[in-house]
Amino acid sequence: MNIHLSNGCFRFSVNHKSWFEASFCKSLGATIEFPSEWHEDGLGSIHIAFFFFQVFIHFPWFRVYEDHYQCSGPTFGLIIKDNSFGMGFNPALWVYYGNSDGSTKNSKLKIIYGPWDWGYAKVSKDVGDKSSHDYKYTLNSGEVQHIVATIQEQYREWRRFWIPWKMSVKSIYVDFSDEIGEKTGSWKGGVFGCSYNMKKGESPYETLKRMEKEEKF
Repeated sequence: MNIHLSNGCFRFSVNHKSWFEASFCKSLGATIEFPSEWHEDGLGSIHIAFFFFQVFIHFPWFRVYEDHYQCSGPTFGLIIKDNSFGMGFNPALWVYYGNSDGSTKNSKLKIIYGPWDWGYAKVSKDVGDKSSHDYKYTLNSGEVQHIVATIQEQYREWRRFWIPWKMSVKSIYVDFSDEIGEKTGSWKGGVFGCSYNMKKGESPYETLKRMEKEEKF
């Protein structure tokens, strides 16, 4: 039996299988997901979200469904969750109604956007030069992975569909020299790159160091 608390997430596990998780969120609703080959533990999951708090209750199931590289099993339910891309709370309704096969045509997920939704970036560009820095990631086991992270500052400008209102977002794109994270070495593979939003007044390097402390893969 193991109880783990990290970055606001509470996890209870037995024999390396996680049976209960709780964390903070910005969502409302409930879904049930049945296990696919993507789930190494073979467990399904009931997800209940109530505004700023969510729980995941995992359960065994008699069947494991085929994975189509969609990183989830058959899922059913409704949930209103943040679709803000780091730009404040911007909720959308996500409707799950089956097992997608990884293609857009046969997706079993419908996202219903509100009139407040932001459109795609109207301006997107790289800013400044790339730079490389040492980066370390601590696994749940305590093992530390040491790699090199190459970062590039990026600027994007978003606009709402229905009113002349725009918002700009600065972030860094991070390219790792090798895979990192809990799935490193598994058939799923670790993480090779990601984006992370910058805070006002931060340099790209300071954002990377904050990400090193906060982000879990």
